[in-house]
Amino acid sequence: MNMHERQVKDRTRTAIQAPIGRPKCVIYLKDRKEHRTAWFSSQERAQQALEIMQAKYGTKNAIIYLD
Repeated sequence: MNMHERQVKDRTRTAIQAPIGRPKCVIYLKDRKEHRTAWFSSQERAQQALEIMQAKYGTKNAIIYLD
């Protein structure tokens, strides 16, 4: 593989990869103790987790935390 082919391959690979955003998790209170979910890379997944935790533990007891 010559240098030109390698550069084309690298550009294609990096164009396909999704951009890495700020990691997010949901912090919630359970029995007066702070807990957190796994880290999410997409805002949509973090929002889904937030809605689930708010339904389970109350709207004031869950937030999205950005690192």
